[in-house]
Amino acid sequence: MDDVRPNPIAPSPRPHRNWLRLLATIIGILAVITGGFFGVRTAYQWMRRSAVPSVVSPPESREKQIVQIQPPQTDPFPSDKDRDGISDEEEAMAGTSDLEFDTDHDGLSDADEINVWQTDPTKRDTDGDGYSDGLEAIKGFNPKGAGKLK
Repeated sequence: MDDVRPNPIAPSPRPHRNWLRLLATIIGILAVITGGFFGVRTAYQWMRRSAVPSVVSPPESREKQIVQIQPPQTDPFPSDKDRDGISDEEEAMAGTSDLEFDTDHDGLSDADEINVWQTDPTKRDTDGDGYSDGLEAIKGFNPKGAGKLK
């Protein structure tokens, strides 16, 4: 029984050197990754600067551009405040609001209810079946009465 084998559980004579090597390896890997990231980023920025002409103008010319852009001076729809396609006079005759696009809030504009669907723009449910005119039109039903649209 002279055969003596080393105990695998016994600590190595210099355990701190293993930790130092591991720490040095981790720091080295992080340095390579960080250096590579910043190197690639710098190269990308350099390529962008040299390949693409600058589209950003100096601050003084940007101010001139802002001053040159002005909204239209005249209202393109002077007689239609809510822009629903019906003049304010026609809305007064129909009994609809000249400030709301959809007076009865059924999902159809006042213009569509009058010109397309021939429904009442002041009633949410023209045919009284419990479904709003807009929902019936979207689902393919006739908002003026029973049945599906043809």
